[in-house]
Amino acid sequence: MISNLRLKHLFSINLLLILAVSFSFSQEKETTFHPKKAQAKKEEKLFQNGGIDDTFSPKIQPNAEITAAAIQKNGKILIGGKFKLINEPSGEMSDRVVRLNTDGSIDKTFLFQEPVGWNSESPISVIKLQSDGKILVAKDWRIIRLNTDGTIDNTFSSATFISFGLIDIFGIQIYPDGKLLVSGYFEIVNGQSMYKVARLKGDGTLDTSFSSNNGGGLVNVNKSAIGTAGKIYLALSNQNWASIGLFPRLNSDGGFDSTFRWSKTSEEYKNAWEVSDLTDVVIEKDGNLLISGKITNNSGLWNETINGIYRMNQNGDIIDTFEHLQPLYGTKIYLQEDGKIIALSQNGTAQDGANLVRFFSNGKKDHSFRNEINFTGGYFPFGSGVLLQKDGKVLVFGQINEVNGLARQGIVRFNSNN
Repeated sequence: MISNLRLKHLFSINLLLILAVSFSFSQEKETTFHPKKAQAKKEEKLFQNGGIDDTFSPKIQPNAEITAAAIQKNGKILIGGKFKLINEPSGEMSDRVVRLNTDGSIDKTFLFQEPVGWNSESPISVIKLQSDGKILVAKDWRIIRLNTDGTIDNTFSSATFISFGLIDIFGIQIYPDGKLLVSGYFEIVNGQSMYKVARLKGDGTLDTSFSSNNGGGLVNVNKSAIGTAGKIYLALSNQNWASIGLFPRLNSDGGFDSTFRWSKTSEEYKNAWEVSDLTDVVIEKDGNLLISGKITNNSGLWNETINGIYRMNQNGDIIDTFEHLQPLYGTKIYLQEDGKIIALSQNGTAQDGANLVRFFSNGKKDHSFRNEINFTGGYFPFGSGVLLQKDGKVLVFGQINEVNGLARQGIVRFNSNN
């Protein structure tokens, strides 16, 4: 007979064997790869953490070129560019402005039709909303204004922009009194010399009290920003030392402000700093500036060239507490209401394989929001951009065909965990 002690010993061994087999089987089940489940988890993670919002689904055909966009107060989205809609017959894409509902469907109550003289070879470069809801659209050498329903506003008589070479309007900033600051590639406006920057009255005619006849010093203005007392900051592709200095600021009448340190042409600043390829300038709520581009310091502080985003005060002093190192080219800057900074790079990788990233107000990376967007082309410095919705969601437009490894066309919306 087997003793009770031996029976207990055999029972314990069998129990251990059963538990080991059961654990092995459960581990095998858990580690089995299921492609569909993996993809679902990937998409769920993206959706919850700054990823693609699949509730937004515009019916746009492939190879779309959406070069300008804006969000109206009611949340509807205006897009401009060269594209065709899914339900349209095949054929040539046409330049147009359409309005999307908040879910991405086409708003058929928007009645835009191409105006006479519409140049099909140049892109729509700017869509800007006035406080009264009317819509400014820039393309080639002209600016038109639309009523809220998309029809042409014939009370707006735009000035004529002329260039000796390439001509484009890159930016429109709206003053509180309704005047328009226009920047881009042009040399003459309504027969008067206006190098790259001009101001229009609210009716679209030239404001002759503003003069930017700087002798050609402004080679190319990628972006402008209006600061305190009407001072104007300019982000330039490059600069002419003899007339404008490094990062110029204009007085409200268009003349150069020599009191701003980056406007000076002294040897002190020329030898210590070099600035080129500035692609954006924005003004924060506290009046500080954020600029993006290439800055070289030769004074011993860095002794190197850095592509990135920098913060400076209104005197032009760089604020070192801001983590400005961000190796990328062609960055555009967008400010959220909470002070966070979204950066979009069309022509390169911004951070860790992503080119749509977000930073805290001190410049530290916000790892909860990063996305990879494949731009197939586009027009620089416009031709792509970011729109920020009131609910924190983020729209990106451009010549897009893929986002986070998923096929998307022209415009995409991302969730935000704020």
